[in-house]
Amino acid sequence: MSNTPENKLLVTIMEAAALLSVGRSTIYNLINEGDLAVVKIGCSARITMASIRAVAGERDTVQVVA
Repeated sequence: MSNTPENKLLVTIMEAAALLSVGRSTIYNLINEGDLAVVKIGCSARITMASIRAVAGERDTVQVVA
């Protein structure tokens, strides 16, 4: 099994930001809103890939009005 972020159970804040193509502050906003699940390991925070996939799925349903 590859060790790419897509194959991990947990990713860092920066990996989550890269996967969702957003900035770090947006990731923190999503965490504070309860949209991303965080697992604390010592002093480190990791985001679950399941919650990233859920947020990405929600974003697929958003309609862009031009």
